[in-house]
Amino acid sequence: MSTLEQLSAPFATNPDLIQGSGGNTSVKISETEMQIKASGFRLSDIDNSNGFVTVNYDNIAEYFTASKYTETDDPEKHLKAFVADNIIGDRLKLPSMETGFHAVLDKYVVHTHSVYSNIINCTAGSEFLLQSIFPKDTPAFIHYCNPGFYLSKSIANLMASGTNRPKVIFLENHGLITHSNDAQEAVDLNSKVNKAIQNYYSIAIEYPESNLELQVEGLYKSNTLLLKDWMRSCGSIQAAMSLTLFPDQAVFFNGQIDFTGSNNTNFKISIHPETFEINYRTNEKEAKAIDETITAFYFILYHLKQLKLTPKYVSQANVAYITGMDMEKYRKNLMK
Repeated sequence: MSTLEQLSAPFATNPDLIQGSGGNTSVKISETEMQIKASGFRLSDIDNSNGFVTVNYDNIAEYFTASKYTETDDPEKHLKAFVADNIIGDRLKLPSMETGFHAVLDKYVVHTHSVYSNIINCTAGSEFLLQSIFPKDTPAFIHYCNPGFYLSKSIANLMASGTNRPKVIFLENHGLITHSNDAQEAVDLNSKVNKAIQNYYSIAIEYPESNLELQVEGLYKSNTLLLKDWMRSCGSIQAAMSLTLFPDQAVFFNGQIDFTGSNNTNFKISIHPETFEINYRTNEKEAKAIDETITAFYFILYHLKQLKLTPKYVSQANVAYITGMDMEKYRKNLMK
């Protein structure tokens, strides 16, 4: 088992930490080379020869420290091309769009879309809550940036801002990063942070795995435990799901939901407003990713309401930006 596979394994099959092909891990294997999860792949796809891309991380890190872009560039496309130029070996896959921030962090990096961290990230007053939950060693907090160039630049700035390199970083409306020069510490920090939030808010629920039932070819019904209960408690489905708590919602939900429950063939997702039955008109791989994303969304929203915390959403302008990103389109196309 490769080091990257070992680093990824504790998170690969836990939908409360990783939904679909979201999240990523990386390992720096030399002074210049880094293995990182490939875009559009699940952590569970990683083995000795698949599911990752090798890049020259030293050049990519310098891209940010030396500001190898101009204000007139489209920074997202410029970074994508720069990273592609720094792929080592197999060029059949693209590295994660978040390769930039992996390059500037320690040897071992774990980035999850933990639903527990996102209870904090998706509410007003996130930084105050972090101080309350972690009074002795408060994690770093990055205000919302769109994934890709802008998030990578913010993290590069954080790492360059002083001698203190925080090992735990919360990303507003996004997720959690832990990193270290010790692989086990990177894993343990991620687990420790999630457990601390669960304990602080007395969240003892066993998080459900996606449960899909094939209706006919290309149509799957969700039987995921607790999902309907959470949906019922959160009011109007259309009102709730028209707002975005985290980027993967924009990728999978935006303009793709039939809220009448009629299984309209023009929509990938059909939700009945009274029975809360959910059907997915797609292949099993994408249906599972969407179901995991809906479950994560409603877990977070349900707990925000139960804890009387005010939800904080991604702006419509940022939602439009995400849905227009080439890398998000690429990642989504890999599920077809």
